[in-house]
Amino acid sequence: MNLLILGADSPVGQALADLLTREGLTHAGLPARGFLSLREDELLKTLSRCEPTQVLYTAAFTEILAAESNPAAAARCERVNVLGVQAAALACQRLQVPLLLHSSSLVFDGRKAQPYTEDDETNPESRYGQSKLAGERALSEILPTHLILRSDWVFDDLTPGYFTDLLKRLRQGKGRLEVPSLRFCPTPAADVARVLLAMARQVDCAAEAWGLYHYCALQPVAQDSFVENLLQEVAKYDATIAALLPRLELVKTAVEKPWIANSALSAQKLFETFGIKQRSRAGALSALLQRLCHYVPAPPPPPEPAPAAAPEPPPVPKRRPRLKPRSGSATPAKKGAKRKP
Repeated sequence: MNLLILGADSPVGQALADLLTREGLTHAGLPARGFLSLREDELLKTLSRCEPTQVLYTAAFTEILAAESNPAAAARCERVNVLGVQAAALACQRLQVPLLLHSSSLVFDGRKAQPYTEDDETNPESRYGQSKLAGERALSEILPTHLILRSDWVFDDLTPGYFTDLLKRLRQGKGRLEVPSLRFCPTPAADVARVLLAMARQVDCAAEAWGLYHYCALQPVAQDSFVENLLQEVAKYDATIAALLPRLELVKTAVEKPWIANSALSAQKLFETFGIKQRSRAGALSALLQRLCHYVPAPPPPPEPAPAAAPEPPPVPKRRPRLKPRSGSATPAKKGAKRKP
């Protein structure tokens, strides 16, 4: 297996490269700027030189809010999510290698109460969601041997803007914080990378389960509950936040584009097809918050010295065994015993 990551500078791309390195698997990576600027023939030559057995498209557009009102940002969104996918699919078609695409839950409108399945109708209302859906359709039309993995909001250490902005607004509001009234399922980038690698491994073993799949971490949660639990965790490492918690006031606000009221996804099909289980976000989230607060855990106490071994008891002297008389040997006669004639 030789994997090529297109968009190796994205959070999922970097997490995937780190995972492949730890696993000792052959791979190469191109940042988004390194391949989005290439012409079709140049991209084909670049991919051909890498000789990949599979290509993973993880390039990410992060100016999601700006794309709604800024024409330049909207053009960049189209370039990453549509034109880049289309070019990669055409190159993979020529090279006859599969393509795995990381997509988003924002292809839905958020009006469903339950987690979205792969069979639910898409209806993106934001430019970002529309571009993601257009990229999925371009890939499906060009390359039959493809996999699409949609996930919900991805977080990691490289893009902690949501968390830093949240804490900044909490301090400015002195405990009062506005939170959109939405339900979502934050997922660590490393978890998405784990799933992509698991899918790629099965493709490498000739599994032909092409198509669309959903994944997000356990468990969908309302954003106000997520924020409250998050702040309780931060309070362990930040005295300023701990002092604000007693007067914490979370004010729910209406959900506005590009966000949707419900972006949670069902991962049942992924489990039934690939046997990939969902994991909790708790450990990754706690580690991120500790690094964000520059918290250094205290070193564990040194192990206690082992108690001195008790002295061994002196050896017990062995008794000499009593000798038994030999068979047929004479024995001394008792006093007063009569002898037989």
